[in-house]
Amino acid sequence: DNTLPQLTEPQLDKLKHLTLVSLASESKMLAYDDVRNELGFNNDQQVENLVIESTYKKLIAAKLDQKRRVVEINHVIGRDVRREDLEDIYSKLELWAETCDEALGDISTEIDIANNNASAKKTLDFEFTKAQQAIHTEYSTEGISGSLARNDSQFISNEYQREEQRTGGS
Repeated sequence: DNTLPQLTEPQLDKLKHLTLVSLASESKMLAYDDVRNELGFNNDQQVENLVIESTYKKLIAAKLDQKRRVVEINHVIGRDVRREDLEDIYSKLELWAETCDEALGDISTEIDIANNNASAKKTLDFEFTKAQQAIHTEYSTEGISGSLARNDSQFISNEYQREEQRTGGS
């Protein structure tokens, strides 16, 4: 159509890059011939130059296989979303949301377990401290000599026991 303005060289280059991005988003393996035909290139060197430029611009991540005459696509930037892709995108987002909900449920369960363990430890620590205080109180009121009379001497050092026996507990 003659009513369209003539494209400048930078505009043509951008269209070539975007066309390569579109091709790369459809297939992870591009034959040199397919790229040449799509872009109207005359030789493989033009294909390779475009791939290299697109890689430097971070539009694609690709490897050139000159022997097999293919471009191996590892990564491609996103372009505008096509209507036919919306349903697939929606499904993937729903699956992702379900996975997130499951992960949150697992995290909540782990938090509940940790809180219960902390509560049980707190209870045990309290009971242990209470038992220690009871023992301390018992020994404080009876005195050490009273303890010896009850044969609780395993809690007193040997040296102190000998001193108690030598002095008669006074």
